[in-house]
Order: sequence, then C-alpha cells, then structure tokens
Amino acid sequence: MVDNQYMSDIGKTIMYHDYEQDRWFIMIGDAGCPLHCGERVELIVGENTFSCRLELNQYGWYIIIGPICSILSPNQTYTVAI
Repeated sequence: MVDNQYMSDIGKTIMYHDYEQDRWFIMIGDAGCPLHCGERVELIVGENTFSCRLELNQYGWYIIIGPICSILSPNQTYTVAI
C-alpha cells in the first residue's frame, strides 16, 4: 500500500510506480489514478514546482522538464501538485 502522508497538504499528492502494471499512478483520495505517456504533471521538489511530461521508452519511464530528461526510479515516490 502507498503511504498517504502527503494527502493532508492541499493540492499535493504522491506519484508512485505499480510494478504489476509497469505504470505510474497519482493518488486521488484513496484511489490510484493511472498516468499515460505524454501526460503532464507538476513535480514538487522542495519549495519548487516543475511542469514536466511523463514518457516511456525502451529503458523505462522518465520525465521531461524543458530541455532536461530524467529517469524516474520505480522504487521512489514523488510529490506532485494536483
């Protein structure tokens, strides 16, 4: 089960990887909502928010933030704005 520690912060939730489906989800309430290639999320890092796009290639899931690509770690959860 995913830790909902961020759900108390208004407008913030977590993005997590489901290994069975090899897909990323965001928590909305108590349910996980699947994300698809090309979808945009607002990634929160510290006090900063970055608009990014979720993509998948032969090496795995990654995000694009402007000219930068960054591989997502399936073992990690990420804070996102909703």
